[in-house]
Amino acid sequence: MLPRLSLTALLSLAALGASAQTLNTAKLDSLLNSLATNHKLMGSLALTRAGQVVYSHAFGDAQVTPSIAATPATRYRVGSISKMFTAVMIFQLIEERKLTLETPLATFFPQLPNASRITIDQLLSHRSGLHNFTSDAAYQGYMAQPKTQAELLAIIAQTTPDFEPGAKAAYS
Repeated sequence: MLPRLSLTALLSLAALGASAQTLNTAKLDSLLNSLATNHKLMGSLALTRAGQVVYSHAFGDAQVTPSIAATPATRYRVGSISKMFTAVMIFQLIEERKLTLETPLATFFPQLPNASRITIDQLLSHRSGLHNFTSDAAYQGYMAQPKTQAELLAIIAQTTPDFEPGAKAAYS
């Protein structure tokens, strides 16, 4: 079971940062440690001011079984949260008029199946039809190995689409 960060904790963290010029590290440590002790939060936090780290703390477990404590240097698998970052960056590019939701995937990756018929909008809404290679059995054998962009594109290019672009939605 993954610990969950409550809205109250998020608001408390925001208030701690927004309400004072001086960071109350003892109060912040107390809050984070309490959440971690009660299995509501795990992670590492670094706060910066003017490019300098002013607070760094880890809490809870980096790994639950076997229990391994988190440290400020712990590296986490971000998984699907990266989809939100990607969407924000896409919409920044749209605001800058560098692309649109109708821009075809072929503009950037013409070697992928159906690239000329897949739009940015379809990618963001899981309607591209591109095969979800991370659900393939072979993926388990190399998922922890670094891959270049070219290597990942080659893997995707070899797959058969799961459905026609826009025909349905499938989370991946």
